[in-house]
Amino acid sequence: MSEDPKDPVPPVVLPYMLRNFKRYLTHKSGPDRGPTDPHRAVYGHHPYGGAGGHAYGSPYYGAYEDAGMLGSLDPFRIWRVLRRKWLTVALALLFAGGAAAFYLSRAERVYRAFVLMELSVRRPRVLAHQEALIEDQSGGLRAEEVFNTRLKQLEGDTMFEKVARQIEAQGLFEPTEDVNLKALLQRSMNLSLLRRTRLIRIEMDHPDPAFAAAVCNVFARTAEEAAFEENRTAADAAVAWLETQAKTHREELDKAEAALLQFRKDNRIDAHESTRRTVENAMLDFNRELVVVESRAAMAAEMLRAIESVEIHPEALGRLPSDIPRGDEIRAAMTQWTAAQSERETLSARYTQHHPAMSVVAGKLAMAEKQLVAELKRSRETAQANVTLLRRQADQLKEQKDRQSRLGSDLEMLIVEQKTRLSALERARNASEIAYRGILTRIQEARLSADEDTATIKVSEPATVPGNPIRPRVPVVLALALLLGGAGGLALALVTDTLDDRIYSVSDTVATLGLNALGAIPYEKTVSRKESALATLLHPQSPFAEAFAGLRAMLDSTTYRGKAAVMLMASSQPAEGKTVTACNLAITLAKGGKKTLLMDFDFRRPRLAGIFPIPQGTPGLLEYIANPPQQLQFESLAYSLEELPNLHVMASRPASRVPIHDTVTTPQVAQLIEWARATYDHIVIDAPPLGLVSDAIALGSQADLILLVLREKISRKRLARHTIERFMDAGIQQIAAVVNAVDFSRSAHDSPYYHYRKHYKSYMEDEGG
Repeated sequence: MSEDPKDPVPPVVLPYMLRNFKRYLTHKSGPDRGPTDPHRAVYGHHPYGGAGGHAYGSPYYGAYEDAGMLGSLDPFRIWRVLRRKWLTVALALLFAGGAAAFYLSRAERVYRAFVLMELSVRRPRVLAHQEALIEDQSGGLRAEEVFNTRLKQLEGDTMFEKVARQIEAQGLFEPTEDVNLKALLQRSMNLSLLRRTRLIRIEMDHPDPAFAAAVCNVFARTAEEAAFEENRTAADAAVAWLETQAKTHREELDKAEAALLQFRKDNRIDAHESTRRTVENAMLDFNRELVVVESRAAMAAEMLRAIESVEIHPEALGRLPSDIPRGDEIRAAMTQWTAAQSERETLSARYTQHHPAMSVVAGKLAMAEKQLVAELKRSRETAQANVTLLRRQADQLKEQKDRQSRLGSDLEMLIVEQKTRLSALERARNASEIAYRGILTRIQEARLSADEDTATIKVSEPATVPGNPIRPRVPVVLALALLLGGAGGLALALVTDTLDDRIYSVSDTVATLGLNALGAIPYEKTVSRKESALATLLHPQSPFAEAFAGLRAMLDSTTYRGKAAVMLMASSQPAEGKTVTACNLAITLAKGGKKTLLMDFDFRRPRLAGIFPIPQGTPGLLEYIANPPQQLQFESLAYSLEELPNLHVMASRPASRVPIHDTVTTPQVAQLIEWARATYDHIVIDAPPLGLVSDAIALGSQADLILLVLREKISRKRLARHTIERFMDAGIQQIAAVVNAVDFSRSAHDSPYYHYRKHYKSYMEDEGG
């Protein structure tokens, strides 16, 4: 809670505002100090730094400068800017909406009519009563190439000239000197080939929908007529060319037939085939006879082996084949030999070997055996002769068979060769005949197509009068206006927020200054400065008093306990609520049972005497230090309040003739603070703003903690950074922040004070808060 500022912006603010604006225009990044500044390195790790242990030299520092004109674009900052600058975004959207409405009211309505035309690729068969198609120039091309060629022909100047003449002839358009109908058509018509189809889409954009539809239909009819005319011309040329080709093919057919007839006369293929069949039959006879002869030769050889292996023995002679050569003679000799053998055996039973009868029988036996051996020999010779004869016959038959086989092979090769040549001549004759007949058919088709309305293109869907304009497209214009207006408004809000050097929230303290905000004091309107300075005493149940109680709890925590005995209340410019914050902090500490001393070292503008009147006979702090007695008695400067005995105040009276800039550096000030350390639990020093004067630097060296008081929408970031840099240059590292006059009612739903006021408002009103 603080009174509304009435003082103008001090002169020290203007140079920093100008430098801030210059840095963003030139995209200058970072503060004047480099990242290797030793003071910044120490400050970035001291225990009173910002969130996450970072402080003035943290990554947060200078984030808005490094990002350029728009500043940081993190989502949280954008949300904060939207909440703070929503009116700018709303005005930008309103302006964009008005511009869109003005454009829609003034823009010319354009309608689009279209006609679909189908292209043909394959040549129809006229003889089947279908449309004829003459495409002698593109018959071998692929369909895509044919379509693209036809599309380019339709887009040519010749086609547009024909369409323009047709439109003028039908009275659809009156020519003027200012408007060229052909140029108008080329500019407002579009021809496109629909993908994966044989359709061409012809479009016409014009403010008059009926005229656009009529032009599309005229274009389609003109294209069909041009295709018809092209067919007639092509058909006449094709007939003449085909007749020439027919004569040529007829001559080739006659030559082929003559060659075929002459070949058949010169080469008697039938006679050769008859001879080949005779040879084949002879070879079959030779094969059968050869088999018989070879079989007989084998039997004769077997007989010869049997004769050669026989012995003069009855059993062996009995196994001889019945068809053995000279078999009768052999059997007669064998009968004589057997009879002599029997007679000898009979006589041997009665006589001895030396008996004359035995000698006679032995002579008969020897004669019979000799005759048998002779007969066997003659039989063997006969068998050998038979074998030799049969083998000679077999060899002769084989030789004759081979000759017939060679003759058959030669005849086969000759017949195959002649048939191959004959087939080639017949194929040539057939090809010539087919070509000739094909030419005759094409001549007939060409003659028929010249008399028919044949075409390569025809209307598939005629154009109709469009009902809705294509331009301007209201949804697109409105969406674009909304997008551009929102983006422009957001960009303008970000730029103004970046150029705006004021602190708007507690998060700005952490993000842009790198300081830990120990307290956030809510904003409440009051009647006077004195009422604001005594608010925690007069309204103990108010959110204002609760905020200072939270600040006291933070100072009493383990982090700051013993490190905040002497606290210097500093600011970067007047009207930031430094004195009010010092008074209420001292009152809150005293109410907590701490013996507290509040000292007014703002000698140029002393305010504590107006809040806590100095009793009669009590010297002021400035005059006492400027003219110290020989025996210093600092307890004579302090006076207490009846309602709050734990709070003692050392106030100052204005003194125009006292050299103030030399007073705060006197030894008496250091002695006074040392005395206060030994006497009180907490000492709160109200120092002048650290702008053009440096009293706070001298006093800061005596303090344990610097509490930089910042006021929402009043404090300047550049001045706050400058103040921090001045303290750092003096070796003062223990710096924290207290944000004053925070308006938690401005959509600060993420703030605990918002929920506190929401749920405990009636309680505070009942208690007089």
